[in-house]
Amino acid sequence: MREIFWASGSPMAWPVQLALKEKKLEHQSTQLSFSSGDNKTPEYLAMNPRGKVPLLRDGGLVIYEAHAIVDYLERNYCDVPLLPSGCEDQALDLTRRFETGYIYPAADPAISYTSYSSALRRDQWDLRYLAELAQPLVDEFSRWETYLTGRRWLVSDTQPTQSDLFLIPMLLYMRRFGFNYVERGLSNLAAYCERALSLDSVQQTWPPHWLESEGDPTFGLHSNI
Repeated sequence: MREIFWASGSPMAWPVQLALKEKKLEHQSTQLSFSSGDNKTPEYLAMNPRGKVPLLRDGGLVIYEAHAIVDYLERNYCDVPLLPSGCEDQALDLTRRFETGYIYPAADPAISYTSYSSALRRDQWDLRYLAELAQPLVDEFSRWETYLTGRRWLVSDTQPTQSDLFLIPMLLYMRRFGFNYVERGLSNLAAYCERALSLDSVQQTWPPHWLESEGDPTFGLHSNI
């Protein structure tokens, strides 16, 4: 039996969860708590010495790293393909999939300033400085807005492919941090998010702690942020 190890809200574990759902592959789901140290137990480190998620155990085979897992699933469980047909579209899908890796680094300076700073209270945040920190993410999303011009999904017009499974968590993650695609004039990304929210796979894998708490207002505190 396949088993996926994940953590709530992990933007890298979520694509694997989506792939399993989109491919309709039966699997056990094991949620880890980083705060409880589940990812640092000897048993888990024996499977993944980096102590990170996601991790897939398929019978006696153990795979970690999201891109590796998605590739493994695609090569070995082909009934529901998550790659487009045709060499050109496959190349584009692969390019877009790896390009999603630029999104979080663009957001990290602003998120680190607001969410992981123990030195500042919210009323002490410098909004002008925060706007400067947020600009790389604004610029990055402007690029993705262009990619989606005239498209329902990143590559296919009929269904999400691998690249979408990596983009969707990032967009929803930043939305939780207050990024408003409509207010920023990113109409393609806004519509894309709505399509993503209509997917059963997204609803079925929604991060549990997102149902219990509000997001962070990092990107929504000021019109210039």
